[in-house]
Amino acid sequence: GLGLGVEEVAIVVACQELRTIRIGIVDDHPVFRFGLKRALEREADFEITWELGSAYNIDAAMRRTPVDVILMDLYMGSGKDGIAATRDVIERWPGVKVLVISASVDERSVLASTRAGADGFLPKSMPVSDMVRSIRHFASADARGRHTVNSSDETRGSSKARSTGRPPELVRGIG
Repeated sequence: GLGLGVEEVAIVVACQELRTIRIGIVDDHPVFRFGLKRALEREADFEITWELGSAYNIDAAMRRTPVDVILMDLYMGSGKDGIAATRDVIERWPGVKVLVISASVDERSVLASTRAGADGFLPKSMPVSDMVRSIRHFASADARGRHTVNSSDETRGSSKARSTGRPPELVRGIG
């Protein structure tokens, strides 16, 4: 045998069961993209597969290296905005989860994201730990729109999410 004890075997099995979540980032601010990538790369189960400064090359990136989750900036400087890009992604790759990220946290932005079919909306100001939890949560949903994080659950500090048939809701950061 390999000479592994019970504890070592349990650790090996646990590591094999940890599914890697492949993530694509689409944001027109290089510094934000870099910071987000660095923060998320620290998670053992996250792989930042690609990052783009605009929505133009999402098709090529998805054909070359598909991802499980796309973090999509809502407002990008020039060209296709996050709403149109979200609609396109969902139409072409129905299995991909799209989480819209934005510095603008207003009802209109959340509603526009929801109507475009986004799975969730994450404020850029939310703590990294909450963003990580939200990404894992949405990545584990088995179908579009099944999982939503209720903002009142977040403000009470609960990381538990409810499974509903309703469209995505705003995910609020704590603090």
